[in-house]
Amino acid sequence: MSRLMVGGVLWPGLADALTVSHHITTGEMTWAGIIHSTQLILSIEMPTLYLALQTTQTWVWGAVGEWIRCVFLGMLPWSEMCHYLVLMLLNGAHYTIYFLVTLLRHLQGFIIKHSGSRKSLVLQELVQNAEDAGASKVDVVHDTRSLEFPEAHKDVQRFIRGPALCLYNDAVFSQEDWNGIRKLSDSIKKDDPLRVGQFGLGFKSVFHITDYITIISGSKLLFMDPSEPVLFMDPSKLPINRMCRFVSLSDLGKVLPESIALQLWGTYLTSQHILTGTFPATLFWFPLRQQPSQLSTTVYTKDSVRQLFDSFSVEAPICLTFLRALEQVSLQRVERDPRTPVLVHQVGYHNDGVSFAKQQRQNLRQILHQCEGRPSTSITSQYQVTIHNTKDGQVSKQTMLVLHYLPGQQDKYCIKYKGNEPHRYIPLVGVAVPTQPIATSWAQGSLFTFLPLPLDPANATGLPVQVNAYFTLDQNRRHVKWRTHESSKEPDVIWNEELVSEVVLEAYHKVLLHVHTQTVQGIYPPQMWYSVLPDLGTTTA
Repeated sequence: MSRLMVGGVLWPGLADALTVSHHITTGEMTWAGIIHSTQLILSIEMPTLYLALQTTQTWVWGAVGEWIRCVFLGMLPWSEMCHYLVLMLLNGAHYTIYFLVTLLRHLQGFIIKHSGSRKSLVLQELVQNAEDAGASKVDVVHDTRSLEFPEAHKDVQRFIRGPALCLYNDAVFSQEDWNGIRKLSDSIKKDDPLRVGQFGLGFKSVFHITDYITIISGSKLLFMDPSEPVLFMDPSKLPINRMCRFVSLSDLGKVLPESIALQLWGTYLTSQHILTGTFPATLFWFPLRQQPSQLSTTVYTKDSVRQLFDSFSVEAPICLTFLRALEQVSLQRVERDPRTPVLVHQVGYHNDGVSFAKQQRQNLRQILHQCEGRPSTSITSQYQVTIHNTKDGQVSKQTMLVLHYLPGQQDKYCIKYKGNEPHRYIPLVGVAVPTQPIATSWAQGSLFTFLPLPLDPANATGLPVQVNAYFTLDQNRRHVKWRTHESSKEPDVIWNEELVSEVVLEAYHKVLLHVHTQTVQGIYPPQMWYSVLPDLGTTTA
């Protein structure tokens, strides 16, 4: 009896003794043991809910402990409390864990909504920018060093402080990118339907974490301070834009000694780059906000960045699935020496079949740009790619069959947006299927607008595949716009419904035909065919 959960209810003294025990073993009936086991199950089966609970652990896990301590008094009717107590006596700890997991699964929509767990939007926006620029690699580095450089020019000292978030990608800014990055109130991407960034919140989302921005790319540096005014000193002359200060890389020494630049960014920037005045990549430096400012009252501590990384890590294993350029994203942390960062999380394409996949993705990009997203005949691009996921020293890999499909202008599956600016909408969709291992939980039922939408119940399809499309999203960019009583005739809603019922359906059909053929030929095992068939009982309409 002492090992049953009810023992803690009937004999509080025993419960206290068990709770303070520092030697919790499997099967030992303590509240800490129950919660630990529940956390373990959630981390495997419902990682988004697990992250939400972790970020709000001060109240959620405390509440869970109280639920158990009081045998769900106040949560369940008396008759159900009695049923729970009897079943707990008969089945022991495992029933309590099962009951908690079931209850939390039922509450996950509410918990995720109120947990603030969607912290990865800043990183997602930066990844979108790198994808649009054609980068193949992104490094996000949390530099924890406290840095001050009074010997630098006084106008740039605030831009080069630490701790900071540093982001590197291996693409170079175009002039269009430089122009667009300065327009904080608008986005040049919204008129280009082929760019992922049109689905994001804009580069200004980085001001959630910083007040000052430094960008190095090609031959230029940009120091951006949105609190600085644009001065109109003389009506006959151009205004002085103090918000955006440009410096040629070859003139870097005039505002910042080379030794400081290398101390800050020496992992990527070299003396040769400064000498030649050209940096063949892009580097962002965001000093983390250490105290409330005019832009935001949010202060970013080391723990805040950890939560930011944890939030992005939930989506990281699937973030590359439908992108057309990026091949690797890594999260790193610098403690002392920037040349030896700690790898926190990395997702990237494996060498197996990567050459063919890269060629297919490059061909798709070229064709889409040549036809401006409106081909005369349908486009189908299909390839298989293996994605390696490295986190906390543990490596897992997932092979995916990815299919992109865009109907031709005269095809019966080609749909037209029925609202304003129809040129901004193209019916390009994608479907991805896990092939090795088959039917893994993290690779199913997700919605994408090239990058994954939040992994919460509102975006779960119930399908055994991932689905990507040019969906129109709600105002907070978290969910697809679906039909409601008030919105049944909105062009956005009609567009989304037709995308699914016409174009996604045809792409899914193509995937099924391919898997069936490969299965008949013995290339795929029989269970592969059954794993891609939809379960009508769980699929959402």
